[in-house]
Amino acid sequence: MAEISIKKGDRVFCIHRKAVDGGANPGSPIEGTIIGITARANRQIAVELSEPVPGAHDCDGRGKAKHCIWCRAVHVMLPKEWEAKKAQLDEAAARAASLEEEVEELVLRNVG
Repeated sequence: MAEISIKKGDRVFCIHRKAVDGGANPGSPIEGTIIGITARANRQIAVELSEPVPGAHDCDGRGKAKHCIWCRAVHVMLPKEWEAKKAQLDEAAARAASLEEEVEELVLRNVG
């Protein structure tokens, strides 16, 4: 995933495992807002999620308790980037479903 240009206040989709596994819709990213970016070399990003998740905190008082996590730039996607990725995933899922139907048809023909 390419490095993206983000700033405090940006709305993002968080794909960090804590967000994806702990949200109301497991397996899906959670929308949030960037509430801080450290100046350190490893550049940690504070994200306040739109819903609470297990293991979340308040990012050292920057955000709402049980809604925040620290992550890296590879763990967030701008909405436009997420929509493009979601379209790719939906297309791949549709192709997989179509192939599954074809396999089922072939199996039924060969069994009968």
